[in-house]
Amino acid sequence: MVNVDLNKNKQKWKGGLGIALSALVPLALVGIMVVWLLGSGGNLLGTPQIPFDELSASKIEFHPNEIQVKVRNTGPDDLTITSVLVNGAIMDNVEINPGSILGRLDTATIIVPYWWEEAKPYVISIYTADAFVFNFEAPAALQTPTVSWDYIRTFMLMGTFVGIIPVFLGFLWLPILRKVGMKYLSALVALTVGVLAFLGMDTILEGFELAATVAGVFRGITMLVTGIVLGYFGIIAIESILKKAGGRIAGSGLLLSYMISLGIGIHNMGEGLAIGSAFILGEAALGSLLIIGFTVHNVTEGIAILAPGVNRKIGWGHLLAMGAIAGVPTIAGGMIGGFAYSPVLATLFFGIATGAILQVIAECWSLIRGDGLVQKIQAAPNWIGLTVGFALMYATALFVTG
Repeated sequence: MVNVDLNKNKQKWKGGLGIALSALVPLALVGIMVVWLLGSGGNLLGTPQIPFDELSASKIEFHPNEIQVKVRNTGPDDLTITSVLVNGAIMDNVEINPGSILGRLDTATIIVPYWWEEAKPYVISIYTADAFVFNFEAPAALQTPTVSWDYIRTFMLMGTFVGIIPVFLGFLWLPILRKVGMKYLSALVALTVGVLAFLGMDTILEGFELAATVAGVFRGITMLVTGIVLGYFGIIAIESILKKAGGRIAGSGLLLSYMISLGIGIHNMGEGLAIGSAFILGEAALGSLLIIGFTVHNVTEGIAILAPGVNRKIGWGHLLAMGAIAGVPTIAGGMIGGFAYSPVLATLFFGIATGAILQVIAECWSLIRGDGLVQKIQAAPNWIGLTVGFALMYATALFVTG
């Protein structure tokens, strides 16, 4: 009996080893091929390899009597930084950490001693040993925020004015929504779809703009699409968890209101990123205009959040929770954009926001009365609601500069 068990275990072990080896063989062959192509196989077509440098800058920071540029080698080969110019003038005593030679995907911080002037534009030109030049521009110099209580307080106030207060101001329409809600609930939900459709369009366009600034090696469009998929199915997963958990909001319009709050919250975090990054990238004037614009723009979001749940009583606790979910992420976005901005992560995040909004639109659409797409749109209250929602967002977006 013992021998039989041992034989069975030995057979299982051999079978498992065989499967593992079978899986490793193709991987090993691929590895060998890649090594060969990177070596002598690179001249497979008989053409000599031409040096090609590619350098990207993730940040330009202005500190007292000093400019810092965070760069990354995004080209296929090593590169060497030979000189740095500021507004056409060659700089001496430039410090490059950890060194002037950058391997593929290596990063470095270029520290330039320079007496810069606030609000003045600067172009930092970086030359490499292969005679490539890369120009990085800061439209208006402003001292870069560092993690301190003063800046944290600034970004908290910014997030409060941009994300939290406007949403709660939108909640003041609740009494009016309740009066018309039962009769025109479908139209109110259609208005929500119009608002969300504008936000989704705005977010995806912003995502494409960011993707264009991402170094080619990081595949900006791929990051954006990945984010859309994650956001779309992430909202589905969260909604499924809430439904399984049960409770007072499960299976009601209130649950959809929470989902809308979440989708808008993710979008508002992107707005915070835009404002915070405007400051970090030396566009302080743009950042101030964005604060004013988004404050006006976001008032309509409160209406969109409330619309699906107006057919039932919404307590103050729910209003506070939904307002916080929609507004507080703006503060987090501002801090991330101001202190740790990354075009790659920003692109991914705008993709997530787009996916989340698309899923919430799909949920809202299912509540609109009508048997099919054509009937839902043809119903006068519905298309009026859609048009008004989109028009409100468009009109308030005119206050946003950038």
